[in-house]
Amino acid sequence: MINLTQQVNSLQESLEVFFSATGVGMWEWDIQTEVLTVNESWSKTIGYSAVDLQSITISNWLAKLHPQDLIKAKNMLTKHYAGELDFFEIEIRLKHKSGHYIWVLVLGKLVGSDEEGNPQRIIGSHREITKRKDKDVQLLINSQLLEDAQQLGRFGGWQLDLQTKRLFWTNEIYLILETSPEEFNPTVDTVFKCYLPDSQNILSEALHQSIHH
Repeated sequence: MINLTQQVNSLQESLEVFFSATGVGMWEWDIQTEVLTVNESWSKTIGYSAVDLQSITISNWLAKLHPQDLIKAKNMLTKHYAGELDFFEIEIRLKHKSGHYIWVLVLGKLVGSDEEGNPQRIIGSHREITKRKDKDVQLLINSQLLEDAQQLGRFGGWQLDLQTKRLFWTNEIYLILETSPEEFNPTVDTVFKCYLPDSQNILSEALHQSIHH
């Protein structure tokens, strides 16, 4: 007959296999002792093994945290302790064993307090999101380059959502027409009225062909 200890150990092994396969790390922080317990997946994310990080403390973790993210992390923890957040979720940079920084998504929740209400224990997960953040940065760069190109070439871009009929303009179109989003709300009807009748017919036909062909 399988006892409770064997069931717990079996469940822990299954969870570790799952976390290893998905790249999700698990951690537990004993706030009173400052000991931070992490699993193999957590350790591998920053280039270590679980054995390397057996004696890690929260101070060691803070030392690996990017300086610019330190204040953000502390502020979120404070809000969580105060009950303003049911759990905390934060994107931060941690220093890899190789010396570079990686982005991780950290989720955590306070699960234990003493009789005086002081936090005692927090558990959470940790997943690398470096590739996603790199894509976000690249999109931002591309967007800025497009904006710069439009200003230099004096051309604007637009997009029409065929389901909602919403029309989106880039900033350069507003500049060309000497208006702003606050002054003018672009819709298909209002934009067509900006053109002379002959041009309205040409634009209408071009839009029809674009949608249907």
